[in-house]
Amino acid sequence: MANHLKTFVRHCIILGLAATPVAAAQANDRLEDRVNRLERIVNSGAMADMVNQMEQLQRELRLVRGDLEVVQYELEELKQRQRDLFQDNDRRLRELETAARTPSTPATGTVPVPNLLDGENGVTAADPEREWDAYQEAFSILRAGRYDEAAEAFVSFLEHYPEGRFAGNALYWLGESYYVVRDFDNALPHFQRIVDELPNNDKQPDAKLKIGFIYHEQNNLEQARETLEAVRRQYPDTTAATLAEQRLQRIRRDES
Repeated sequence: MANHLKTFVRHCIILGLAATPVAAAQANDRLEDRVNRLERIVNSGAMADMVNQMEQLQRELRLVRGDLEVVQYELEELKQRQRDLFQDNDRRLRELETAARTPSTPATGTVPVPNLLDGENGVTAADPEREWDAYQEAFSILRAGRYDEAAEAFVSFLEHYPEGRFAGNALYWLGESYYVVRDFDNALPHFQRIVDELPNNDKQPDAKLKIGFIYHEQNNLEQARETLEAVRRQYPDTTAATLAEQRLQRIRRDES
């Protein structure tokens, strides 16, 4: 019995030793197959496509970053424009609140508006109370945002009170009625009349400022710069000078 058992064990060992080279050869074949598959993938261009896709993604990322920088710059520009507009509007609102209570310097000459009438042609002699009521009515229309009606009301006021206490104010707000709706062609002559014909009027700085703004809006940059520089030089330490400097800075940024 012992002899049979020894013989069986020897046979198993012999079979195991015989099987070991076969298993090793099979494992080697599997490894070689995997290497061959990887080589085929590389040779087929799949890896090159992947590299190209990565490079394309990197290019697109750079473009996105560039676009983001542009958007950030434009956002800052928009914020600055909004601040300028807010300050300008805020100043106008303060003027609207005080102008009705503060008459301008009496006009030194007749305001040249269409169809001016004089006392001999039926204009009622200036009555301070009636003049005030007419001015207040036109001013209320302007404050209500009915700009076309406001322009008509101020024209009517100037026809009836061309040399009244509020003639200079009325002429300025007539120009403003056109300016706020971006009708610059009609606004400009009224502001210019204040500059040319009412040199002592307290609306001079604001009228010159608006003329500079209009030139800028019309892309007449040379005259805009000249006019705004004059405002800054002639009326230092005023709100008009501050707004003129802000607009000049904006022009310089746009040109750079």
